Amino acid sequence: MCDAFRARFEGLPRVRVIQSRFEDLPPHDCFVTAANAFGIMNAGIDAAVIRFHGEDLMRRIQFRILDEYTEVARQMAAAYRHYLNPPHRMDWDMVANRQRTIHYDGNRQVSR
Repeated sequence: MCDAFRARFEGLPRVRVIQSRFEDLPPHDCFVTAANAFGIMNAGIDAAVIRFHGEDLMRRIQFRILDEYTEVARQMAAAYRHYLNPPHRMDWDMVANRQRTIHYDGNRQVSR
């Protein structure tokens, strides 16, 4: 999974992918928790979502994460790029470009 994140975030500023214990991390702005990386959703807001939608949702998320690391990393890199360069106003060009970023990897459609 770390390799997938490194590949997708390559060249983006202020991102380091570290496989480490939380207690051993240097000072940082944010991190992806193991619960997010593995879809273990039994605490906080995740637990509320699972109580509402049922445990089958958590299992489906976990299987998707296991089956599709590079896609998880691509989506997170797209979100980070959006964070670094947010739109200054909403218009149809911005919306269309954002949708292409989310649903296509180059010319290959990866989601609907």
